[in-house]
Amino acid sequence: MKYFELTCTAYLKNDIPFKESFETLSKYISFSMIKNGKLKALHLGNGFKNYSFGGLLPPEKEKIYKAGNT
Repeated sequence: MKYFELTCTAYLKNDIPFKESFETLSKYISFSMIKNGKLKALHLGNGFKNYSFGGLLPPEKEKIYKAGNT
């Protein structure tokens, strides 16, 4: 089985509470997949998507990721 790991850098325009961070990332991934024909078909299909994602790093002590940070 082949697998790939993609590490991305994000610039935050708004504060994001830790509890909302995974939903925010999920929406951004969905938005990005819709922009590509093959990924759009995968995204809109019914079944396993065969990808996973983690949260923002490093974890913030205050549990809020601050706007303006990367």
